[in-house]
Amino acid sequence: MSFKSETYRVLIASPPDLVDERQAAIEAINDWNALHAVAESVVLLPVKWETHATPQSGHRRRLIANSFTPQ
Repeated sequence: MSFKSETYRVLIASPPDLVDERQAAIEAINDWNALHAVAESVVLLPVKWETHATPQSGHRRRLIANSFTPQ
């Protein structure tokens, strides 16, 4: 069943060794949506660079992300 809502993108970002924690954050967002989205007319959309980054620069996504990480 469809409903009108505002959609907010929620960036899930962390160091690469926190895979389980990122998955837990996504699951928490999905649980919130299941419980509150219709009543609040709000949908939270989890966004990760792994699934939402578009390769526009011609370089691999991980290499680009690493270039912004302090060494």
